[in-house]
Parts: sequence; structure tokens; C-alpha cells
Amino acid sequence: MKVFFGMLVLASLMFCLDAERKQNVPKEKGSAKRNITIAYLLDGNGFKNGEAEQTSEVGKWLALVQEEAQKKLKEVFNVEINFVITEINITDSHLKEKIKYWSSGGFIHAVTFLKHMKRYHQARENPDIICVITKSAMYHENDFGFLAFFKHKTLCKSMVPMLLTYDQEKANDAGERLSKLVEKSTTSKKGHWKQYFRNCNKPKTVKSTESRQSIQY
Repeated sequence: MKVFFGMLVLASLMFCLDAERKQNVPKEKGSAKRNITIAYLLDGNGFKNGEAEQTSEVGKWLALVQEEAQKKLKEVFNVEINFVITEINITDSHLKEKIKYWSSGGFIHAVTFLKHMKRYHQARENPDIICVITKSAMYHENDFGFLAFFKHKTLCKSMVPMLLTYDQEKANDAGERLSKLVEKSTTSKKGHWKQYFRNCNKPKTVKSTESRQSIQY
């Protein structure tokens, strides 16, 4: 299957956060490690409430995905990245219906949904990333079968929504896709990553402007 990143071609991404409360996350205290806060929303069209637990099979899968993504990101940035989970939840009824509405033949129209996710969380305090986990693949224009997808290049500046396809047997593959989504949603220049990631791990509000950059693979 193809993998789609950015506004054009790499893979399935999105995620929805339902909590408006402030998140208490670890501070770095001068450490070389950089924390990125992330919330996972499980697509209510394919997951049940009991699966939104870190002790569930899905929760254990997410732990493996994160472990692989952190390893890949360290190789790319030469910085130790640590994902801090602020929430695992099921999409609310609104997002559940939007996923269904913007799907065709079992594929989610990724760009439309991610743009809506950005607007939907406009007035909230958010983690750095909201990643929607779905059992569906995504499509963009005439290309189908994407397994991970992002649109916005605003990581550590404002919340970035992402979509990632769930496959219980391929956690490492999903982890590599998540690492690519993180990598390509940044805006810094090579050699300044430690400073760049200092701006993560803080509550984010959604900016009204959207990145118009796109990346194709």
C-alpha cells in the first residue's frame, strides 16, 4: 500500500481530542530529552470504548508504535524524543459522524477531515499532536490506500492533527509512519532540533492560518 505524508502523498492520519481540561505533563528540567505531547482518538466507527485503555490490545499496540517512532526520530534528529500520552479516547459522536460522512468506499478523505480537525479544536488547549487511529485507509484526490496522513507543518507551534491506520500485526511499520509524520510536520532547519523541540510539551491553541506547504513521496 502507498504511504502519504503532507498535503499530497504518504498515508493515513488524523486524531481527535475530546477533553478540554489542561494536561499535566512532565517537564524536561534541562534534560537533552525532548517531550512531545500526543493524544490518541480511536475512530468510533471501528473501535469500542473498552479499547481506549493503555492496558488493552490497542493500548499495547500504541506503546509499540511509539517505541519504534521514538527510535526512528532519534536517528533523524539526533535528539531523544519522548512521546507523552495526554489521552486515549474514542472519537466523540461529531467526529465519528464526520469520518463516516467523508469516507468513500471505506476510505477516508484525509485532507478534508484533517482541516476539520484543526478547526474543531480551534478554541481548546491541545497537545502537540492529536492522532486519530482508524481501521480505514485514506485517499487524496485519485490516490487511495494511504496508511498515514498529515497536512499541517506546525509541530511545536500549534496542534497538528494526524491520521494513522491500525494494523495489530504491523506495529513497527506504523511506528515508522508515525515518525515520518512527526518529521515532516516540523519547520526547523537542520542542526537546530534541540532548540526547536523545546517549544513542544506546552498546551497548544490552534492558529487560524494553515501551512500551504506540501510534500510528495
